Amino acid sequence: MNFFAFYKSLSPMSVRQRFRYVRLVWKKVRQTHRAPNETELAEILAQVLNEFDLILRSVGGLTIAWAEVDMILDHINGLLAFNPALATKTFPRTTSPLDQKIDFLESAFGMIPGLAALREKIPELITELKSIQTIRNDVVHGVALERTPVAVRKVMRVKAKGRSLDQTYKTYQLGEIAYAGVHALELRKKLITLFADSMRILDPELASQFVSELPSFSTRSQLASDTSPDESDRAAPQRYIPRAFIIYSVVNTVAGLVIGVANVSWFYVFLTSLVWGVVTWLVVTLISGRASKSKTLFFGSPTITRFIIWCLISFLTSLIVGTFAFAIR
Repeated sequence: MNFFAFYKSLSPMSVRQRFRYVRLVWKKVRQTHRAPNETELAEILAQVLNEFDLILRSVGGLTIAWAEVDMILDHINGLLAFNPALATKTFPRTTSPLDQKIDFLESAFGMIPGLAALREKIPELITELKSIQTIRNDVVHGVALERTPVAVRKVMRVKAKGRSLDQTYKTYQLGEIAYAGVHALELRKKLITLFADSMRILDPELASQFVSELPSFSTRSQLASDTSPDESDRAAPQRYIPRAFIIYSVVNTVAGLVIGVANVSWFYVFLTSLVWGVVTWLVVTLISGRASKSKTLFFGSPTITRFIIWCLISFLTSLIVGTFAFAIR
């Protein structure tokens, strides 16, 4: 992959990141006296995107969220273990494998008659538990073997089969890892609700003291419907003039005064104002670091329209002020 093809793939990056990418590529060319190869370009891109920090955030977020899920599952099983119907069941330790904890959970909701109303929730929760557990174990216990495309990681897992070791390989994008962390947080909320509802059934008096403020599955569904109104019911977004735009206008006015006083003809005033419009747009987009994104800094315009807006504001303001300053000097 050549430099230009690689640069074309950088459209999601901000203007600041693009400038840094080009600067680092040029630095690499000066050091090696040749065009960077694909691996070197990937390393430069990873540096520009701060990929290592993204990996730490994604893996760390998933690890913490899973730890909370595992802890709440232990609390649920601990609550269920006090029921006489489970006297013959072995209570899994907190360090036991997830399969043992899930087996205890399934048995409890099948053996305690009072929990029949919550029994239908268990298969869905177990499916989510196993799904998140798979990616969590692969990411935390896997070993990265080689450089893969940026924001992608290939991991190797080693499992014992009899007296031999079996190696498996999987590839994950950082987005998948981050989503698994978010999914784990949502699962944590569901398990907390399951814990609260189970306590309300098994020990209403204790539930009134400790989980009275926690939602039940019925109130969770009601809250979800109440907090997701139709588009027609949503309030229109408020429009206001940001302070940055006021400062931007003042700077353009001052620039117009300088342009009007410094130039010897109106034609030069016009050209200087036009250049000023382009330069100020570049400065604003560079500082914001968001020029290449679909969302914009001002009025929700797409990128090309935003260029016209910012450029015209600077150009027209400086031209009008500069024309008056040129006429009365």
